[in-house]
Parts: sequence; structure tokens; C-alpha cells
Amino acid sequence: MDEGEPPLQAGYVDNFHAGCNDAPGQEIFQHLEGTGEETLLFCGTGGWITDGNRDTDWFTAVIGSTGILHWRLDAEQESSGFLLQPQDCDEVGVAETMEVGPCLEGEMTIQGQPGDLLWLWVGANDYYPPAGFTGHEYPYVCEFEGISDGIVATESLSFDGIKSLYR
Repeated sequence: MDEGEPPLQAGYVDNFHAGCNDAPGQEIFQHLEGTGEETLLFCGTGGWITDGNRDTDWFTAVIGSTGILHWRLDAEQESSGFLLQPQDCDEVGVAETMEVGPCLEGEMTIQGQPGDLLWLWVGANDYYPPAGFTGHEYPYVCEFEGISDGIVATESLSFDGIKSLYR
């Protein structure tokens, strides 16, 4: 799954998934769901809009049927992945962290009850791009096992077949 966020550039305002960085009452999170068998491979983009202004990505996810969510993260630049708690922008803090990139993968295992909602965060460690960095963006990849699947079709039905279910 690709992140889908518009390209980062000078003057960019993150109305895509800035989470608790948004104006109060307008916090936008991107919801992540498994794509079958409670797994997800997610390709995202991190970076800097201007020096001193980094892009941060805020997500929600739901723990799948096993009660264990395993999250792997890798990035082309030094970045972090956070599990955030409590789920209140006025009080949110980092409950667990993993440091990644470049060429250093991190892992986090989160235990809970099936159906528990999680807040996750990915962003660059520094507010300024490293020396020699050109552009505004760098790629990162998240792999999830034990993430609740979205709606998954189990069989193909024609419209007449669906109507017959309600007769």
C-alpha cells in the first residue's frame, strides 16, 4: 500500500495525516488495515518541508485476532517509529520507540486485545535534513503482521446474488 500523501515541498501544509500537529479538533490520522491474512506492507514518505520543519506521519491501526501486532520499519534516513499513548492529543506521549535507518531496520511488538486501537507515528529524528541531502523526501517501509484486516471479499457475487440474500 502506498501512502498517497502529496509530494513534500516548501510551503506544504500537511492536511493528510498530521495527527496531533493539526489544529485542535482537526487531528487527521491515516488508518492502516491489513490486506488479507492480517498483514500489510506500507510504503511511506518522510522528509522536510523546510529546514526546521519536518514531516511527521500519524496513523491508527487495530490489533488483529492474535492480540499481537508486530511492526518492522526501515527508512533511508535516520527516523523513529513510535507507539503513542494515551490517545488524547492534549496528553499524548511516546509509550515505545524504535530507531531506524539508514540501512538499519527496527522492530516493535505490541501486545493487547484483538480490536484494540493503536496510535502510531513515523518521522525523521532531526528537524533539519542531513548535510548534502537534496530534495524534500525520503522513502520508508513498514511491515505489519497481526494488523486487523479491512473488509475483504470472500467470494464474488453478482448483483442478483446479493439481492437473493435478502429475499
